[in-house]
Amino acid sequence: MISLEGMPGDLVEFAGATDLPLSNATYSALLASLPQGFLQQTNLPAGWTSLLQAATADLDGDGNPDALDLSNATVTAEVTGTRWRVNLKNGHKLFIVKNTQGDGNPANDVLNVRSESRSFDLEPQSFSLEVIGVMTMSIPAPARRTRR
Repeated sequence: MISLEGMPGDLVEFAGATDLPLSNATYSALLASLPQGFLQQTNLPAGWTSLLQAATADLDGDGNPDALDLSNATVTAEVTGTRWRVNLKNGHKLFIVKNTQGDGNPANDVLNVRSESRSFDLEPQSFSLEVIGVMTMSIPAPARRTRR
């Protein structure tokens, strides 16, 4: 298991489920309680505190679920309306991600909560690499040649 600072990892479970459907009025209200402005930060809303207390997450990579210390937790909007970072008192982070199902019906969208830790199941003598980011490529203007 590895942890990359600021990168969402494995899904957090809620009574064995990982999807929080927005067709459920409770989850829609939880979504509305999150900060909506880019990098806007607030204290973790009480509804999220109640929900996350029942969550199962392995934050330290030892294979066992850890209790979440939600005292003084804050939430920051990272991608407006789509992704939020929950900063826990002990330095661990959780990510709340709104996933669009692609059918055009927002009622079918779901929320997922991810920890920062990520586990990988690799075959022996294998290697895996994932790169996340943006790259811009451009063709430079041709160089001018001067005659002597």
